[in-house]
Amino acid sequence: MEVHERGVKRPRPKDAKEMKREQKRRKMEKRMARPNAEIAHNSKLLWEKFRKKNLSNKNRSELMTQALTMMDDKILEMSVKKDTSRVIQTILKYGFDEHKQIIFEALKDHIIEICKNRHAHFLVVKMLKYGNKEQKTWIIKAFYGQVRLMVKHKYGSVVLEHIYTSVATSKQKHFLLEDFYGHRYAVLKTNKGRTYEELIEEDPEAYDSIIESLYGIISAICDKVFTVLTNSIVHFPLLKFFEIAPLSKKIDLIGNIREHMVRIAHTRDGAKAAILAVGYGKAKDRKIILRSLKGYVGDVSREEYGYQLMLKILNSIDDTVMVNKLVLKEIKSDLLNLSKDKYGRLPILYILCGNSTKYLTPFALENIAPTMIPSKDDPETLVPTYRKDDEVRRMEHFNNIIGKLVEMCEENALELLTDMYGRHVFYETVFYANDEQRKRLVAATLEWICFDPSEIDEETYNRIKNPLEPVEEEVTEIDLLYDSLSHRIIRNMISNIPNFGNQLLEKIADYMEDYALHEYSVWVVTTLVETEETAKQTKELLVDIIPKIPKLLKGGRILKKAYGDE
Repeated sequence: MEVHERGVKRPRPKDAKEMKREQKRRKMEKRMARPNAEIAHNSKLLWEKFRKKNLSNKNRSELMTQALTMMDDKILEMSVKKDTSRVIQTILKYGFDEHKQIIFEALKDHIIEICKNRHAHFLVVKMLKYGNKEQKTWIIKAFYGQVRLMVKHKYGSVVLEHIYTSVATSKQKHFLLEDFYGHRYAVLKTNKGRTYEELIEEDPEAYDSIIESLYGIISAICDKVFTVLTNSIVHFPLLKFFEIAPLSKKIDLIGNIREHMVRIAHTRDGAKAAILAVGYGKAKDRKIILRSLKGYVGDVSREEYGYQLMLKILNSIDDTVMVNKLVLKEIKSDLLNLSKDKYGRLPILYILCGNSTKYLTPFALENIAPTMIPSKDDPETLVPTYRKDDEVRRMEHFNNIIGKLVEMCEENALELLTDMYGRHVFYETVFYANDEQRKRLVAATLEWICFDPSEIDEETYNRIKNPLEPVEEEVTEIDLLYDSLSHRIIRNMISNIPNFGNQLLEKIADYMEDYALHEYSVWVVTTLVETEETAKQTKELLVDIIPKIPKLLKGGRILKKAYGDE
């Protein structure tokens, strides 16, 4: 015993290792006092053995059989526990058909119940992934009539989304989606899942009840569990509501979802619903929608369908000052990365080119078409929900972004021209820029033709270097004309940018033979021959080179034909 300075005796502290052993012992005693603790403990000991990847199938099967025999009629109770649920999940992953069937038989009458459990819902996902066709069908049918309940549940919605996106057939999806149209359709199922059109055909008077049902479920999700708005199964009733509901109801619902555009714009149905929300929304709704996108404009623009929401904002909101402040500001801050993205470049290209079918698909053009509503003066006449002319609005956006865009293209000419998607942004920027801006971009382009390879990094060099040996050993320069992507843009610039061909020809004249014998640059030389302003001078440079062009060179025959040799 130690004596305190005041004379009070205190017990000497135990050794640290001893204290740790004591804590571990008490923890184990407490754990073993729980129901089924011994079964859980022993099954986890077996789990540590059969989850190893280097175990033989025979040994793994025996260990899993022991674990299931040990659990016996306690599988349901074990499935809702954090640790033992993982044991069962591993058996589903590595087990044989007989093991999976034992687990399925124990749980099949409690599917909805365990889907609501924090740990057990992962088990159902595993059953859907590793089970046979009959087991999957049973689980999916358990959700018939329960969709409206489960779609709002934190854990149940995870299983439901997995079923809808990865497991269910088209017919099964119709059965699931039928629940959204009302309680009677959730309870009274037919031999096939019915669409909205089929339900209205059977009972035209059901329209009002269907609208109320869709409105109720979407509003409930937005008010209480808006996190599940990311699930694609929720986007179907949302889109269907916007397609069939009266205008007043649409505007009411927009008030509920306007703060959640980021959550719904990543799927086909969700993006279209978000587009309609922007189209039908009032000025206040649109402002809140734009504010909800703050910090996510770049991410939404890169989505396979989300970029269409950006297009709709750019071509339908008349307040271009607000759009510039809340949307274009973020686009301008990330121009280079967006320009090099398959979808992120499309809002930029829309500002440059408008509704060009060269870049926008018919599906995208259909989605961003003007949203029409009945006129206040004549309800029989449909009018768009905006007032400005499309071209006027687009030019306002163009004037806001062109300066920053030209600066970005000038600084990153090589990176953009050799990129699959960035080259299109570069070309359209050159094409639509004013004379002074175009002059800067042309100079930036020519800078990377016949340049010293030591000026760039090794990765870029390896990507755009000439794969063929040069005709003259002292010619070691590499340039954009040798790149499989950028040479196409150079050809377009020769054809469509005034005086670019002459400037290019002046720079490459001394190395014409190298370019005429290369698989990519030969096409650039061909374009110079075919272009009126450069044809005569190019042909003069090719007099002694044409006979040297091999027959097997791709593009060589086309060059000879353009030259007049064939």
